[in-house]
Parts: sequence; C-alpha cells; structure tokens
Amino acid sequence: MKIKDLLSEIIFELGNYNNFGFNFMTSKNGIQCGFTPKAISLFYHLSETIHVNEPNFKTIELENFIKIVKQCTIDFYTENKLIDYETNNINIIQELKQYIKDTVENHTTTYTHYIPVHTLGFEKIATLELDDISIMSIDKWIDTINLTGRKCFDNFNWKKYLKDSLNKVPTETPKEPCDWMLESIFNAIEKTPAMIKITIKNLEKDYSYKLANLIAKTTLDSISLLFNKDVFYQQILLSERIIPVMTHGIIETNGNLWLPSSSLSSRIPIISPKKAYEELQKDDNKKIIQAISDVLFALKNPEEAKYPKLSSRWATALDWYAEGIREQSDAIALTKIATSLDVLSNGGKYKGILNMLKSIYDISEDDIILKDIKKETSLKEFVKEIYDSGRSQILHGTHYERLKSFKRQREQASIIARSALFGCLFLLNNYTGEDVGSGFRELQKKA
Repeated sequence: MKIKDLLSEIIFELGNYNNFGFNFMTSKNGIQCGFTPKAISLFYHLSETIHVNEPNFKTIELENFIKIVKQCTIDFYTENKLIDYETNNINIIQELKQYIKDTVENHTTTYTHYIPVHTLGFEKIATLELDDISIMSIDKWIDTINLTGRKCFDNFNWKKYLKDSLNKVPTETPKEPCDWMLESIFNAIEKTPAMIKITIKNLEKDYSYKLANLIAKTTLDSISLLFNKDVFYQQILLSERIIPVMTHGIIETNGNLWLPSSSLSSRIPIISPKKAYEELQKDDNKKIIQAISDVLFALKNPEEAKYPKLSSRWATALDWYAEGIREQSDAIALTKIATSLDVLSNGGKYKGILNMLKSIYDISEDDIILKDIKKETSLKEFVKEIYDSGRSQILHGTHYERLKSFKRQREQASIIARSALFGCLFLLNNYTGEDVGSGFRELQKKA
C-alpha cells in the first residue's frame, strides 16, 4: 500500500476512535488521540515504508521511528493540518515527512557511552586506547567525568566520595540533592571494575546505545582472541550472561549424602593485570591492536571507513566464535564456531569455507592440518567434519542424543577458527581493493 493510501486510512481511524484505552498519545497541544488496533497496524506499515525508502532515517531504529511517526501525525491531526488531505495529499505528505525528519534530527546527536565490563585488569596499569575507544579503570573513569550545576557540589570532593564508597571507606555524606545523585551513580558502578568509553556520532540515543554495546563486545572479544580461550570468560560486558565463579556437586549413594564437591570455573583469571598489560604492549600485539582498532573504527563510522562491510563481517564472525568458546554445550559450541567460519566465507558452507581456508593458509585441500593420537586430518576432512557432519546435522536434528560427544570436534574447530580470524584480520589490514561482498573467500586473490 502506498503512503498516500496508508495515511488516508490512518486519518479515518483517528476520527473513528471512540473507546478510550491504553493505546493513545498526547499531541504537542495537549490533546489525546487514541489508536484502534487497525490504526496501530497502519502506523507500522506507514513507518516501515518511510524508514526503508528514506536514507535520512537510517540513524534511528524502526521501533523508535514508529513512535515519532505517530507523534508527528497526531500533531498534524490535532492542529487540523490533515483536514483537506484528500485534495492536497501531495503537499501534506511532503510537509509531514519534513516534520518527521526535523523531529528525528532533534533526537539525533553525539552520545558518549560508558559500558561496564569485566577485563583482565590491564586498565589498572594504564588506560588502553584503541584510537578513540578507551578501556579504563573505574577510578580513572571517576577522574574523567564531571558533575556541575548544583551548589551542594561546591567545596565537596564528590570524586573522593565515590572512590571511598567503592572501597568501603567511611566518608562525609553530601547535602541534598547531591546525596541521592551520587547514590544513584554509586549504585550503577558498585560492581563495575572497568569501563569502555565509546563516542557514537549522529544516531538516535537508543540506536546509539545498541551500537556502543556491540562495539564494546567486539573490543573485548578481539583482545581475548590474543590470549587463551579462558580469557573469553573473564572479559565480558556486565550486562551479559556469565558463568558462576564456583560450582558445587552434590551426590547421594545408598541413601547417604556425600560432602559437596566444589570446582572453580574459567572465570578465575590466570593472567595478572601486569602480565596482561605487558602482553598487549609487545610489538606484534600492538600491530594486531591497530588492526582491531581499524575494524572498530569501521563499525563506528561506516560512512568514513574504507571497508565497513568486511569489518562488520569480521566482527560478526568473531561474535559467533566468542559465543562458541563461552558455550557450555559442546554440540551447540561447535555449531557457533562453525558458523563463525561460515560468516567469514559469506555463507559459503562446505565449499566456501574450504576455499577460504585454502586461500588463507595457501595450502591444498589434501594437506594435513591436524594430528592427534587417533588420526591425521586433512583440510577438506576437517571442514566436512565440523560443517557437514557437525553444524548442519546438529541444527537439522540428525544428532539429537544428549550424551553424544563433540568435545574433540569443538577443540579442533576452535583452533582453526581462531587462526582463520587472525588470518582474515591480517588480510584486511593489508588489503587495498574494494569492499567485496563475497567475504574473505576471495580477498587474498584480490589483495
């Protein structure tokens, strides 16, 4: 349905509403307008049509865009700007679109987001800078923020107050309303060891926050890729699911309860903050950090970056890999890690993944890439096992036995996928061609 027809039906539904309920909005002149179920559906289709076809509205997600379209439409409706719609619909639609555009622009600005995270603690030694993305300790974060405009902050060291509160040191209580303001900040950071600072330009607030979280996750997972796989459990956003530090086993035999056993999880760091910082400062790792920074820049600034599509593909593949490493089930982990390879090769499945790995490693499909006590595995055998016999059959229900082991396949897939992610990152770092849609399958040939 065209915009002209959708808006015509919306006008009819707004005038036809006579049962006050929960679906209503208040126009800017204070008049409430209710929405029938049909009007809600029409607003969705109208908003989707405008959102898809107008490049000016890519700065806001559809869900929030619908709210703005509703608000702008009822503003027009209650100001009688839609009365002669049937005879003047072309001009009215243009005026409404401009009003919507202006409203979206008022919701679009530059936001700096602070994402609470767990890390290896390297930020305690010094803030890690990845171009304009910073990973800082909570103390450093307190030093960089600012609170102004309240007399109760005059002659009161509120930064010391926050630090002392975090360290459970008795401290002087500020006057109202600064007491509840600082309490609100303290509650937000009480369990936060580190922050990632990310500035996003020219997006609506919720969309900006969503992108900042995705970039923060990519930042941590990229750094974790440099270390061993346990680090993926130790570097994570506080907002994400996380395994417990300790688990207990409780067993009974012959009616008697054993003493509970306990075991520490991979959450426990095995690398000190100082050692982690020193690793990141090595020349080889600095080069990798710079390549990661280029990817992060492309995620933040796709219009300014040289390879936004390839960078986004690499980051998506890394996300699948990281979730596969953190996954507790071997079968599900295998599907996620294999999907990481699938994303890198642009949905290439068996043949695409095989060709991509052949290009990355510059080997033939019959070359041996893995050896264990049981057998030697060629490249083509590896891809077939983890993709055709692993991922595909698990997802399609061929493998459904809960105790069937995929531990070996998981371990092998994690080794190769990690190597492939690094290989694609290096290829992208040295690449001078176009931002190809075929993923990293053909990148080496084009480099």
